[in-house]
Order: sequence, then structure tokens, then C-alpha cells
Amino acid sequence: MNRAFEELNWFKTDLVFEIHSAYVDAGADVIESNTFGANRMKFGNFGLWNEVAKFNAAGVAFARTAAGAGRTLYLSSADFVVSYARRFAKLGVRLVGGCCGTTPDHTRSIRPAIEAVSCETNDEKL
Repeated sequence: MNRAFEELNWFKTDLVFEIHSAYVDAGADVIESNTFGANRMKFGNFGLWNEVAKFNAAGVAFARTAAGAGRTLYLSSADFVVSYARRFAKLGVRLVGGCCGTTPDHTRSIRPAIEAVSCETNDEKL
């Protein structure tokens, strides 16, 4: 099916909320918003490139409402992320970063840790 499913966040709101609620009712502790592919590149294929923010905001709102929570949960502290960043750098990884849930504090903590490992192993910065 050639469709941007995230547009359902705007046009089929009952369906999106029903799906989120079904997961919560089934006992899920964590649910995702219906925003995985909501980006300008994908939406451009459907003439919706300028609607990305609207569909993302709606998707997050439905997930939070269904979950009965208004908070974001990310269980990895900056120290935890840094411990893995150091391991990766020691193994020779040249690019280390974060993804969903990392914050500026995580990123600020990663850089000096990577630089320290780089100086120890190569005597140069990554």
C-alpha cells in the first residue's frame, strides 16, 4: 500500500487512538507514537511535505492521551550512555551519537569521554 500512515493521525483520529488504547489495555508499559515515517522526504511523495509537524504533533498527543501520561520516559542516564560510548571508541568506532530519548546532557557528556579515549589510544581527536 502506497500511503503515509502517519496522516491517519489527522484524518482517522479514532482509529489511531483505538490502536494505542488497545496496547495499553493489553498491558503495555510503553507505546510508540504513530510518527515513525513522518518526515519531509517521505511526505513529499504524497504532497504532504509541509504537514510533517502537524501529523507528528497529533501522533504524539494521541499516544500520550492513550497512555494516560504526559511524560517521556528514557531509562538511560548520561553516565550509562557515556560508558558505552567509551567502549565503542576503544573498539575503533569513529562515530558515536544518540537517538530517540537522548538529551543535550547525554550529548555533552559523550564528547569529552570520546576525546579522552581518542587521546589515550591514538593521540589524536576523533
